[in-house]
Amino acid sequence: MFQADCKVKDLDLAIVMGDSLKALGTKPMIKADPGRLQQIIVNLCSNAIKFTAKQPERQVTVRIEIDLSPPDSGAPIIPSGSALPPKLADGQEIWLYVSVTDTGPGLKPDEISKLFSKFTQANPEIHTQMGGNGLGLFIAKQLCTLQDGRIEAVSPGKGSTFRFYIRAETVSRPTEMGRSSSAPQVEPVVSDLRALSVLVVDDNAINRKMLSRQLKMFKHSVQVAEDGLEALVSLTRFISQSVMMG
Repeated sequence: MFQADCKVKDLDLAIVMGDSLKALGTKPMIKADPGRLQQIIVNLCSNAIKFTAKQPERQVTVRIEIDLSPPDSGAPIIPSGSALPPKLADGQEIWLYVSVTDTGPGLKPDEISKLFSKFTQANPEIHTQMGGNGLGLFIAKQLCTLQDGRIEAVSPGKGSTFRFYIRAETVSRPTEMGRSSSAPQVEPVVSDLRALSVLVVDDNAINRKMLSRQLKMFKHSVQVAEDGLEALVSLTRFISQSVMMG
């Protein structure tokens, strides 16, 4: 998904599968909510790529681990490091840990405290340069909470790491990849709605593509815009066409 963007920006994106995944067998698979999980990871990677693209060193690393327990409340979101059995049984509850580390400009403590608030930019000056609507990380936080997890950001001064965990379940065969009975469920409310005309506004092309694809699955008509000005133009055009048709 990010290959073309990384190639254009001459950025190295690495995915590291931690040693703990060996307990899942030669072809690791888990039960989780793929839509929610993808949305969190895409948001974190999109941000990391965006804020790292203009740095002398351009590296983004995604690391994936599992553990048999979540971190304590308020503790850093890192696996315990306890040894796992050579093979986990099917249907066993596990906790998936994901971190996204970049070589971007880093974050100050007061900026980190604002990151996951709705419509809030950690640094207004950087927001002016990079864009964004202040919703992505807020949504990521909500999605983690819905999966009995948590998300946080840490920064040593240069570069940042966003890390989260969610509840999941082991599975060994693709035929069993349906939703876990113990995993948080998504109620199919959207499928009961009539087809809508939806305008997706996001400065990140990958986010626009992903959201458009998800909405079209429910037969909605989708238009996209890169920023507020383009959105206003699209809305004005839509209103004019609606008046003429009426």
